[in-house]
Order: sequence, then structure tokens, then C-alpha cells
Amino acid sequence: MKRPSFQFYPADFRNNSKLRRCSPAARGAWVDIMCVLHDSDEYGVCRWPLVELAQSAGVPIKLARELSAKDVLKGADQAALDYVFTPRHANKDGDPVTLVVAGDGPCWYCSRFVRDEYVRQRRGQSTRYTSDNQPPKHAPDGVPMSSPMPPFGEPQGDGASSPSSSTSKSKGQLPMSSGDDVRECPYGTLANLYHDLMPLNPKMKVLNAARKSAMKARWNEAAKLDCEPFGYTTQAAGLEAWRQFFAVCSESKFLTGLAPAAPGKPAFVADIDFLFSPSGFAKTLENKYHRDAP
Repeated sequence: MKRPSFQFYPADFRNNSKLRRCSPAARGAWVDIMCVLHDSDEYGVCRWPLVELAQSAGVPIKLARELSAKDVLKGADQAALDYVFTPRHANKDGDPVTLVVAGDGPCWYCSRFVRDEYVRQRRGQSTRYTSDNQPPKHAPDGVPMSSPMPPFGEPQGDGASSPSSSTSKSKGQLPMSSGDDVRECPYGTLANLYHDLMPLNPKMKVLNAARKSAMKARWNEAAKLDCEPFGYTTQAAGLEAWRQFFAVCSESKFLTGLAPAAPGKPAFVADIDFLFSPSGFAKTLENKYHRDAP
């Protein structure tokens, strides 16, 4: 299924040093080219000659060449280099991963799209449907699977809600809620969503009274909000809203410990206590920690 949208952060767009070296016309052309790369079957990658890519985007070939020369648009019509990404967590480099194999023909790509798609796929592996992990048999018809979520805070629309994606219980998961009364906080299901969607963050091993109190307070607060993804009247809709919340949190470098740390200090990593605290929840919902996203 093609993604209906991609995240766009004006601050990142305006402050990118390579893009700032381009002409205003080329910067506008880059938006059109990104739309083509977003719609590509191989997400973020186009294996057409540059002239055809420019034609598809509706931009002059001169501007496409300018973007390539400034290293905004990556690739080449011939002998393009593979794109190798080195993951970094807690100020340590991981093993390099080749995300784009250029091959002999033309290959053009947006490195940010490709990299973020790789991170999404890695983080979403534990929540995908498999033969051992199936959705409820009586799930509402027409409910789409979750896709990369936009930042929080937009006015609430009329989109469908769905229950948590799995009723199966795997090793280490907490008991799932079976009812649909919004007044009952599904502590175990919320914790499982946090673990599944934020695998880089600290695991919650003890569900004590203090944590239950904080989770119930945020659950009730979120039900009454009028901004996406919250504002819900059933437990199933509430779980889908929190699934979206954790999905967006997982794309923040700061919340997941991928942001550079201050000198002499370890990188900050949000835990479940932070996300369910009054201050942490409010700041996260207001996009205070998503300025690093594309």
C-alpha cells in the first residue's frame, strides 16, 4: 500500500545547508521531485534517467541538474554509488547497511526518504501481521493498517478507528484488555504498544500502582482532547490513538536516544514514565521533540 503522505518539517527544509546553496527555483523543484520519489514503487528511489524524472515532476531539467550538483538529489544516470547507512544509537555507530544498490542503470534517490523508511520498517517488524500474529476476527471492515503518522496537534478529522493490531500474547507481554469501556484504562495493552512501537526505548518491567495512576490519568486526559490522534469514546478507538502516538514518538531522534548528547552527558532516552507524565505527554503532543524529523 502506498503511503498517502510524508512528513515535512519547514525548519529542516529551510536550514539544510545543501539546499540553501540552491536557487529558489531549484528548492521549489525539489518539492515536486520529492513527491515523485514518495510515489515510487521503491520508496524514495527512481530508476529513470534524470530527464525523465524531471519530466515526471514537471520541472526543468536544468533545475534537476542543479539539485544533483549540490548533492540534494542523490544518484546518477550511470555508475551511481550505492547508498550505505550507518545506524547510530547512544553515541555509538552500528554496522553499515546498504539501503540502495545503484546497479548499472540510472538511479536517483532522496537519502532521507530511504533512511527513514529503513528505520520505520525495522521498528515496525514486531507489529506486522504474520501467521502467528493475526488481527481480531471481527475487526471493523475498512479499517486501514497504521502508516507513518504526521506530527501531533492537527484538528481531529472523521477517520475510522481500529482496535489494537493483535490479540495474540507473546513472551514478555502484559495481559491485554478485553473490554471496550473507555472508562477502563487498558494498562497492559498500552504497555505492549509502547514496547512494540518503541523498541529502542527502556522496557517497563514493573507495572506498579504509581505507573497505573499515571497511565490512567493520561488515558482519561487524552480521551477528552480535540487534537489528533486523541479524543475517543471507546477503548478500541483509544488504543488506535495511542498506537499513533507511540508511532510518532518512535520517529523522534531525541525521544529514542538518537540525538547527539550534550558534552559529557549520555543521550536522553524517553521511558514510559516520561511519556505518561503530565509534562512529557504535553510536550510530546505539542511537537517539542520532533524538530529532527524530515
